[in-house]
Amino acid sequence: MPVSNQGKWHVDHAQLDACDTCHAGQSLAADKASAHQGMVSPFSDPQFNCGSSLCHLSDWQQKTASYGAE
Repeated sequence: MPVSNQGKWHVDHAQLDACDTCHAGQSLAADKASAHQGMVSPFSDPQFNCGSSLCHLSDWQQKTASYGAE
């Protein structure tokens, strides 16, 4: 099952193909292990992960709360 089908957040954001924007990691890595180095939970710092990515500059608190983050 692809990640894009796992949970409401991933379903809503699947068209972006922006895993590294939200989760960090290494977007240019050639293999899965390397790509996952440095990954974080996007809700560990939602203002940074959601609000500074040009996606939700002014409404990041409302958006992240709708997915159960605070």
